[in-house]
Amino acid sequence: MKKNILIVGCGNLGNHLLPKLFGKFNVFATNRKIKYESKSGFTNIELDLSLYPKKKLPSIFNIVLYTVPPISVNHPRKPLLEFFLTHNLCNVNKNPIHFIYIGTTGIYGDHHGKKVSEESQLLASEERSRLRIMDEEILRRYSQVLSLQTTILRVSGITSNKRFKKDSLPTIIPAKANDVIINRIHLDDLVNCVVHILFNKKNNRAYNISDGKKIKYGDYYEYVARLLKIRAPERLSKYEYCARVNKNFLTFLTQSKFVDISRLLNETNWRPNFDLENYLKNESA
Repeated sequence: MKKNILIVGCGNLGNHLLPKLFGKFNVFATNRKIKYESKSGFTNIELDLSLYPKKKLPSIFNIVLYTVPPISVNHPRKPLLEFFLTHNLCNVNKNPIHFIYIGTTGIYGDHHGKKVSEESQLLASEERSRLRIMDEEILRRYSQVLSLQTTILRVSGITSNKRFKKDSLPTIIPAKANDVIINRIHLDDLVNCVVHILFNKKNNRAYNISDGKKIKYGDYYEYVARLLKIRAPERLSKYEYCARVNKNFLTFLTQSKFVDISRLLNETNWRPNFDLENYLKNESA
């Protein structure tokens, strides 16, 4: 008998996951507005969690994939994740639920280029990442009460094929002295990793997810430019760069770390497959 899986917040990741789940699970997904007909192969549930709806979801799920980002700490209501857990999962299911939370490696903050594992200190300084830490604490707190088998996936910066178009590349990058180590995961690899976790779960574990490659931000885009045979982005001093870049994008300049994915590789046997060089060669062929 196929298990019932619920995707809470079926955005970009969820939409790419759906085709991988059809036939393997009975798929349910929540959206703020109905985007698909029921004949699409899954049951679509119109639900805007940020409105703290009184409507409860049916208690039929074996697996919950939670992708909803937290909202501001100044919000007058309880955190969205806590609301979802207490409103929809409390005392409704006798069987353990596998609850997968999509988080971020941003919770580690700045480690000055050093390697970070799932056991590393969480040094997040920005509100968004601090709220992610709060979500993880909430999930751990409720996991025993609600008989949840939890998996926390701390995801690095997500990239996709459209990011490698010539008009999508940055025109400026930091000077070598101010460059920082970045961590990325291609969307296709992330989707395959989530599906792999569904069939190879380890209870109550957190996993870092990235492509496992150590490279600096500026070096990365110089490499992409070389592969595309176009002019490399201009290197700017920290002062010049900060003056020309959106302030919301500057967080990465203060967060340099190399995300270690050894636990994920060793415990689940998943491997990233996306090869940027081969992809760009095939695109230009």
